[in-house]
Amino acid sequence: MSRIIRFAEDLAIMHHGEQAHGCLKIGEHLADVASHVSHHAKKDEVEVAFHDTTVAAAWLHDVIEDTDMTLAVLEAELHQADFSFDDVFYISQAVSAVTDMDGKNRKDRHLNTYWKIRENPRALLIKLCDRRHNHERSIKHGEIYAAMYAKEYDYFKFALWKHNQFPALWKELDKQNKKLQEVMGW
Repeated sequence: MSRIIRFAEDLAIMHHGEQAHGCLKIGEHLADVASHVSHHAKKDEVEVAFHDTTVAAAWLHDVIEDTDMTLAVLEAELHQADFSFDDVFYISQAVSAVTDMDGKNRKDRHLNTYWKIRENPRALLIKLCDRRHNHERSIKHGEIYAAMYAKEYDYFKFALWKHNQFPALWKELDKQNKKLQEVMGW
């Protein structure tokens, strides 16, 4: 594991602490998302430059949204650890893109955020792996979030799908959505 990925993992776990993510601990969620980002970033059909910074951003994808950390503090932590300007830029851009913008409810927050994700291939990969894990966890553990994810999926796909980007992930998400609908009895 590279130094930047290890640093991001440690930083995320330190700031999130023992937070829950659904029925799991946040560390389990972050590890799953980072693992799938790494896997899909290495696939031949996907061109994701800067593998390590993308995986590092996956570890940090919830840190601004779910802790008291700000983007400026994240960037300062990365600079203090002596990572390059480019590494800090790519990580902060991806984390910023996947961080929900303000809105009066969940749908508004997503409307205000998805355009940023769509414009950043690293952020899109992270978001798809994040949603993949959220679907998987909700199906496996029968979480109350299953209905929410099933109801949101059509809009989620409409907002984020781009031709020839991450086709294997979209196929997996489509299958999971069918399973979510079955779980809900739809």
